[in-house]
Amino acid sequence: MSKPPMFIGLVAMVALVLLMIFGLAAVGPQLRSDKVNGDQVVEPAKLTRPHIDFGNPGLGPTDAPVTIVYYGDYECPSCANHSSALAEAITKFSGQVRLIWKDLPNPRLHPEARNAALAARCAGEQGYFWEYHDRLYEDQNALTATNYVIFARQLGLDQESFETCLAEERPKALIDRDIEEAIELGVNATPYTFIGDRRMSGALSAAELELLIEQALNAPAQ
Repeated sequence: MSKPPMFIGLVAMVALVLLMIFGLAAVGPQLRSDKVNGDQVVEPAKLTRPHIDFGNPGLGPTDAPVTIVYYGDYECPSCANHSSALAEAITKFSGQVRLIWKDLPNPRLHPEARNAALAARCAGEQGYFWEYHDRLYEDQNALTATNYVIFARQLGLDQESFETCLAEERPKALIDRDIEEAIELGVNATPYTFIGDRRMSGALSAAELELLIEQALNAPAQ
């Protein structure tokens, strides 16, 4: 005996509702997740941009139209190359770019990275962060407790103040804050760079950085 048209329509409607419910349940996790390295799925970070008001070391005017935030590790070879390329690139955009440094040492791979970060921040207390930062990368294979003091002496820092800062690990909280922020942003490697609204993992050449800066400068204001 054939079913009444009203009954058939009701069954079809129920089936459609169930399909929509289970279909959304299957798609939902994909919509809420981002793929990392092509196969690992993670929930997107709550924070989408790094803070630029944490008191991190900076170069360039605070009102520059483009801000570059760079997470680095002093024992990371790629970071040394990236830092050199950044220094070259930003000289072509005088007054238009501000560079902000963030510490992201990886003690598992680089046992001296955190100590080097502390030393650079201690030099920063005396206004010599960038000079010390450059020296650490120039002598990347000579990062030792003895050499941190020698580098400070060669740069003309007050020795007693520098060594006290290092012994007390005064910048520790600042470095820890950068690490926590990086985790919240989903930054999982160094070097890692934010230029305007874009984020890049890995070392870039000066030419690539210049192009990204130009694009950021020409991007519509938000």
